[in-house]
Amino acid sequence: MRPRLVVVPAERSASHPLTGDHISPPPGSAAEVNTTNTIIAGLPANVRPIEEDPHVMATARPARLYRAEIAHTPGALAAALAPFATAGSDLQVVMAYRSPGGHTRAVVEVYPVEGRKLEAAAAAAGFAPMAAPMLVVEGRNRPGRGERIAAALAGAGINVQYLVAQVVGRRYSAVFGFETEDDAKAAALVITNKAWKARAAPRTIKSTKTTRR
Repeated sequence: MRPRLVVVPAERSASHPLTGDHISPPPGSAAEVNTTNTIIAGLPANVRPIEEDPHVMATARPARLYRAEIAHTPGALAAALAPFATAGSDLQVVMAYRSPGGHTRAVVEVYPVEGRKLEAAAAAAGFAPMAAPMLVVEGRNRPGRGERIAAALAGAGINVQYLVAQVVGRRYSAVFGFETEDDAKAAALVITNKAWKARAAPRTIKSTKTTRR
């Protein structure tokens, strides 16, 4: 049976009172720290680090794709991207594809959409944020790097919802989608080697006892 990372926050996960959506604990809170420690403690011993050279660690930052459905016709993609160009957006990720099982509709997904101006432009163009959390991963390219990342995520019991990757020069850039926020957080720890660093670091307990003179 494959080991699975089980994340149990110290504080109960909060939910939006109207939508019921999960609300992640704020950075540095007790729940956030305990979640990280649980991920590290649950990491199987046979899972190898992605990159053993500490000077070429990959980066993994959380992100959110914005998605819109468009017509599958010539010029539809240009029309969908026009509002972002007009608003001065420097898009780093653009994915466009025909809707599965159909011949008349297509889907466009973009990142980043940040700030009120771009969010308003995206909404006006029919784009909405996707619920699935995502990581943008970048690092130095090497033969077998993709397999090593996939093997480490599999060994940690993390399921990947989608992956798009490319290499430019000596660097690679990849977009990983996950089903839950906890999976995305665990994947970031695995991909950036932070899980191994924390697991290998000795635990020290500072004494608060004082002596009387």
